[in-house]
Formats: sequence, structure tokens, C-alpha cells
Amino acid sequence: MPLDSIPISSTLRFVKGSHRWGKEFIPIKFETESDYPFPDKQAARSYHQVPQNIDEDSSKYHILAWEAQPGDIIAFDGLTLHAADGNNLLKTPRRVISWRFLGEDAVRVTRPWNISPPIFGGMPVGQLAVDANSDEIPCFTTR
Repeated sequence: MPLDSIPISSTLRFVKGSHRWGKEFIPIKFETESDYPFPDKQAARSYHQVPQNIDEDSSKYHILAWEAQPGDIIAFDGLTLHAADGNNLLKTPRRVISWRFLGEDAVRVTRPWNISPPIFGGMPVGQLAVDANSDEIPCFTTR
């Protein structure tokens, strides 16, 4: 959710339908704009590189983007390829608040890179991530 007006030139962009491709992509670090490093080369084989030049190939990729105003909310599946360029508007900040919501069937998994946000508190792999009694990932609502 933006705290400042975000023009289309600086907004978050999405590749329409990419969450349905059946692929998991190696995330790109904000600071370096490079893939996360893989110490385990064997584990890297099950992940895909983010395709290059997505913005330039409109015949292959349908890019969705919107201007955003303070208080607007853009909700999307975390598997959707998404990115935003760095803020090149020197006089205008681009401050946002980001939340992550999980389904009640989400479980803790491992990744061969440091995940964001980091999980602390000893939640074991395979455990349901959302628990009404958890301080780590609290339950927002129940059915």
C-alpha cells in the first residue's frame, strides 16, 4: 500500500498469468538486481531464471501496471512475476507498506537462499505456517 503517489513510471509491474506457469523462479535481490546466490548448485536445477527483457517483449508477456495513490491496495499471488524499477524521482519518495497473507494450508518450506521476510522462532519445515496460537505468523481470520 503506497504512502505516496506512485506514477506509472515507478510502479510495481506484473506478468499477467505467470503464477499459473507451474514454475518457481529465483528471486532477484533489490540491492544488487542480481539473482540470489545458490551455494547448492544441485538445488538450483529446480528453479528458473526470471526471463530477460520481459518489458520489451509485449508479444510474449502481458505486463500489468497501474498508478497508485496513498491507500490503494494491490493484492497478488506471490508466484506472480513482479518487479519495480528503482525510484528515479529525486523529489518524490516511494514509500510503501507491504503485507503478506497466507492461506490456512500454507506450510513452512526451505529455499536455497535467504527468504524474505526471514522466519525466526524455530518453526520446523512442513509445519502449517498459520496458527491461531502463533506469535510468529498470527492468524488474521478463521472460517
